[in-house]
Amino acid sequence: MLNDLVADRDRLLWYLSSAAAKKETRTALTNQLDVHALRVGGPQSLSHGVTAQEYLIPAGAKFGIIHPEQPCEARFGERLRLVAFGVSAPELRYPQALEIALAWQAEAPPGADYTAFVHLVDAQGQRRTGTDVLLGGEEGHPTSQWEVGAQATTRHLIPLPADITPGEYQLVVGLYDMAGVRLLLPGGETAYPLATVKVR
Repeated sequence: MLNDLVADRDRLLWYLSSAAAKKETRTALTNQLDVHALRVGGPQSLSHGVTAQEYLIPAGAKFGIIHPEQPCEARFGERLRLVAFGVSAPELRYPQALEIALAWQAEAPPGADYTAFVHLVDAQGQRRTGTDVLLGGEEGHPTSQWEVGAQATTRHLIPLPADITPGEYQLVVGLYDMAGVRLLLPGGETAYPLATVKVR
């Protein structure tokens, strides 16, 4: 549906969201627009619970759900393995958001609940933004219930901070338990470098 709005030139779109609509539908549409289009100004409250938000849709934009199609090998604590990932775009500009999909698999019974984090870090290794998602939480099947071979996908929506400067940033991913202790990679690292993202 959203791809029908894409043209060969930039265009403006007003998105009207009603509180009466299903939350899942509103969230899915807003996430797609935040990832593939640019917010213009802030939301405006109208009557009867309706909110209006203006977006700039860049020429040639492609809307769609991001899938973890890029293979990778990252083993965490000899229990969990990141087998594939997907990133919405290698380049973006504020106020766009990044969407990341991560495919996980158990190599041994994890025995505890783990949360997956994705951080956007600068050249000095400082975290600029990121999100944390309970692994298996969306399916109601956290890792403490996993057996060998169990799989799940986590989805991370990462908005860019308003004060971010143009340049290259690194996406890093990792896992931690309920006490905040991170699982280690084979080399002792606590985070895996996933991809480089350029902010324009």
